[in-house]
Order: sequence, then C-alpha cells, then structure tokens
Amino acid sequence: MKKRIMIILTVAIIGFISFNLISTDEASMKTDGLQTNITYIDGSTELVSDMTIEGSLLTSKQLTFQTNFQKDNTIRIKNSASSSIHVTVRNIDGKKLLSEKITGDRDIIFSTSPEPGTIELALTNGKYDVAININGIDQGQ
Repeated sequence: MKKRIMIILTVAIIGFISFNLISTDEASMKTDGLQTNITYIDGSTELVSDMTIEGSLLTSKQLTFQTNFQKDNTIRIKNSASSSIHVTVRNIDGKKLLSEKITGDRDIIFSTSPEPGTIELALTNGKYDVAININGIDQGQ
C-alpha cells in the first residue's frame, strides 16, 4: 500500500513540475524589449534629430537624449500604438521647459534660446511604434 501511494505521489509531483515548466500562458510569452533607431544631427555623435522606437515593455523605462534647440522648436511624435509617453524637455542647465503626456500623434511646439537641451521619454509598460522628429523635415519614419 505504501508503495502505491509513493508511486502516485511521485507521478503527481512530476506532472505538476512538468506542467509548470511547459506552461504557455500569455504572461510567459510576452517579450520585453525596445529597438531604437537614431539619426544624429550632421557631424554629431550625441545630438539627435530623429528617433524611432519599436517593441514592447513589461516594466517602465526612461530614454534620455540630447538635441540642439532653436528659437522656435517642434517635436513631432507619431505614436501608432496605444501606449502613452511622458515627454519632458529641459534646457542646457537642466531647467524643465515643458512636460506632457502623449497618446497618439502630437506636435509639441515651444520656444527657447538656441542651445543644446535634453528630451526625456518616460515609457510605461505596453507596445510601442513611435517616430520622433525634432525641428526637421519628416522623413516618413
């Protein structure tokens, strides 16, 4: 009788372990990662003019990059996914010029002194398919 119980328990434990290892529920199939493609301002290796972001995130992430601001600036964001992006723009001294939450397509227009500055993108969990153009001609990204 003891042998029979031990065999049944062993089979149950092996079955339970196998079921958990081979589980195909949706959470275990989600991927976490972004692909970013960056175009730099002519002659620079740090100042960004265009960027695309594709992929999905399971946790929040922040992307920070530098660019060159003009007197009048336009940041064009094309977000074809439903995830939101929190955009913060800072001048060379780190002073916050603006902060906005973006869902969908949006042009952010602002004025500042012509100098380098920083753009921070706070991405929440979700899918992303975003094209960002800063003070330039739309290149169809």
